[in-house]
Amino acid sequence: MKKILLVLMALLPVYYSVAQAQKDIDSLVKVGLSQKSTFRYNANINRDSLVQCVYKAKTTAERVDLAYQITSFNGILSQQKALVYYEKLLAYSRRIDDKAYEAVIMSEIAYYIGINGNTAGSLAMLQKALALAKESGSNLAIGIVYSNLGVSYPKSPQIRKQYFQVAQKYCLPAKNHFFTAANYGALYDIYTELNQKDSAKYYFYRGLKYSVDNHNDEVISSLILKYAKENKNPVFILRKLLN
Repeated sequence: MKKILLVLMALLPVYYSVAQAQKDIDSLVKVGLSQKSTFRYNANINRDSLVQCVYKAKTTAERVDLAYQITSFNGILSQQKALVYYEKLLAYSRRIDDKAYEAVIMSEIAYYIGINGNTAGSLAMLQKALALAKESGSNLAIGIVYSNLGVSYPKSPQIRKQYFQVAQKYCLPAKNHFFTAANYGALYDIYTELNQKDSAKYYFYRGLKYSVDNHNDEVISSLILKYAKENKNPVFILRKLLN
């Protein structure tokens, strides 16, 4: 009996930590929902004018942000349209000899090549992009390329996990808020797939907290959708998300 009590006492902190983690997640979801209500992307934005902004930008970080403003953050473009813009930006990156920017754009083009079935071509381009990113020494570029390598192995969760974990080592110091938060979400998905629930919950919490702290609306919505699927009242949460 004494041994049983000792075992139960040892387990109590675990139960409390799991319960506390869920409470923390629930609280963050409420904050995230309140933040999300202030976010509205502009699907009618003039993307060609944003390309002109890229040409005037002074830093790689500004150019990278504008690239995603063009293709993703103001409504995701079709593959065909996105590739037209990425090809323009790739040519510009080479013209100004911005290797970090070239690496980022190459990795995005490689992503589209991969999802259209040419895995070998995609991985070859990603390796070239990674070499360029490392040559540039840019944490921002290296992190993004590793993130795109992570999504290149949909049937290999262990390989995906390794790439996303490496990506975080670069995205965090680069203060790349979107990719850092998205990588946490990807790691949540991977650990869920591996049926490692505690690790999955940890990465979900990290991703949601990081998104809330940095007002990363795009990832907040994605994570809360995942949360809604596991919640007892998903309809209420989804209504709040859509309002």
